[in-house]
Amino acid sequence: ERDYGHLGNMKFTMTKDGRTRTAKFNWTENLTAKILADEYRKISQQFVWQFDINVARENQPLESPTLMNSLDGLIRRDEISDPNQMIPMLKELSNDERLPLLARNHATKIIKQIEKKKEEKK
Repeated sequence: ERDYGHLGNMKFTMTKDGRTRTAKFNWTENLTAKILADEYRKISQQFVWQFDINVARENQPLESPTLMNSLDGLIRRDEISDPNQMIPMLKELSNDERLPLLARNHATKIIKQIEKKKEEKK
């Protein structure tokens, strides 16, 4: 296999019936392993963004427009695992007076964008 150490290593550990198996890789030809790694990456992107926006709400409200731009990009590139799960939080952000109007309006725009994609899939 190829070695792409500069991309970072993925490590999956499974424990079942007292046995543990760990697979560590940075590149794989196995499509199933790649899909699984990509899904975990998407989940981590989503939760890191949620953490960042909560910190911004409490301590750095002026950082929120930048974070909204980054979320918009993540959603457009399909790097968020479940965008529909983000809608309640985005609605809350769109009504939060502590955030700049630019960020609140962008949250509303992202909600509409997610709902539009949801309608297209039906």
